[in-house]
Amino acid sequence: MTKEKLTAMLDGIQYRNETTDQIEQLAKKNNLLIVFGASDDLCEFRGTIDDEFGWYDGREITCRSLPKSIEAVWCPLDYACSWAYQTELPHAKFRIYEGDELYCAGIVVDLNNTTHSKVSTLCRMCLNARVDESEELTDDNDLSYISVGSVDDGYRIMIWSGGGKPVSIIFEAANKDCNEMKVVGRYYPKFCPNCGRPLTEYET
Repeated sequence: MTKEKLTAMLDGIQYRNETTDQIEQLAKKNNLLIVFGASDDLCEFRGTIDDEFGWYDGREITCRSLPKSIEAVWCPLDYACSWAYQTELPHAKFRIYEGDELYCAGIVVDLNNTTHSKVSTLCRMCLNARVDESEELTDDNDLSYISVGSVDDGYRIMIWSGGGKPVSIIFEAANKDCNEMKVVGRYYPKFCPNCGRPLTEYET
């Protein structure tokens, strides 16, 4: 699967229905990154990297999994749309529509044969201060919960990352007596269930 073939599959899609699980798995398998915009302040990464960035009015996106930056451009001069993207990385473009109007000029980035070929992804589900030295995450601010999956009413599945403990999948049930969620089960995976990264940062 090349970037050109993947963009051909994506070209002309509708806003809010940009990708499918099958397309994202194809991108991940072939080390391709799908980049597109959402709302007026979000940039979405799918495929090799699964992440979301809050960039109001657009800006340069850098992360340790990318060998070069990607610039998110809000209301570009050369496209009559909300979002477009520029990068020195090899890429191909595709169009996202909202109804009949062009909403976003997305790109598929080919990360094969780059400095970070076959990147080790730090996705939002397993990102924590032990693997990211940015100012936003420190040992004092190193805990996140992300709701995942689907369950019956009164239950919840969460990904726990950081807090001095290994990444875990938490199963919670509503405690009706105190109107809170109670942990009823916990599983410690050896690999991130989202990006597949080995989870070694809190091993003893």
